[in-house]
Amino acid sequence: MKGRIRKLLRALALLILLALLIPIVCVTMWEFSYAFPAAYVASAALLFALIQTIRKRKFRCLGYGLILWFIMNCAFLINTIQTFHARNDDYLQRIHAGQDLSTREKCSLYGLNIIMAACAAPLYPEVAIESLFLCLWNETETFRFHSDFFLQSQRIQIMLRNIHNDRPVRVAWPLQDYVMGHHEARYALALNPCMLRRTPEATLVWARMEYLVDCPVVFMRFPINIHFNEGLFAYLQKQGWLHPYTVVWEAKTK
Repeated sequence: MKGRIRKLLRALALLILLALLIPIVCVTMWEFSYAFPAAYVASAALLFALIQTIRKRKFRCLGYGLILWFIMNCAFLINTIQTFHARNDDYLQRIHAGQDLSTREKCSLYGLNIIMAACAAPLYPEVAIESLFLCLWNETETFRFHSDFFLQSQRIQIMLRNIHNDRPVRVAWPLQDYVMGHHEARYALALNPCMLRRTPEATLVWARMEYLVDCPVVFMRFPINIHFNEGLFAYLQKQGWLHPYTVVWEAKTK
């Protein structure tokens, strides 16, 4: 009995390791596209662990490699963020000068959209969904979801109290609301700007998921400053790598 349980635990541990390995390899490839120094160090540790796993046939070596990969990325975090900002500034200057980015550089920005969606998912699932849908080539250009998350926004509640008919009204958030931890960040990132309408049957908002102009956005100020200019995604959109669409969020009127 104990032997069976031990085998099941080992099989479960192996499945977890393999499940972790896939996104880690994807993240490492994205780090290489940005030429982060952490990518070279962390991938070397991971490669060594894979070789040891194959040679010794002990999957604990792979587990140690994944832990070491995480530690190396944490150790290089400040350098990675500095490199991230420097690369993005260089990309933006070249775009403004009328130069095209290389395929590798476009891949780094395309991957960034996916990475940002994955990071946003735990706190801002609607933002993650909308970001990923930009990667899809769509014919209808409209995606409709049923959720009342936007009704938790103070700004939208204020607008709803002032609506006395079923005409749509425009709702917008200032850029400072984008900062992670702000009580309106979830709604600003997902909807800014949007149209709001209330009918006897439903309350709904709709927004155009499209990057049009340069727009510097600060995602975090403390303990580390992380910012990004949406003009880089606007460039990808013009190049046909990202596909704009209209999103509709609908909640039944209570």
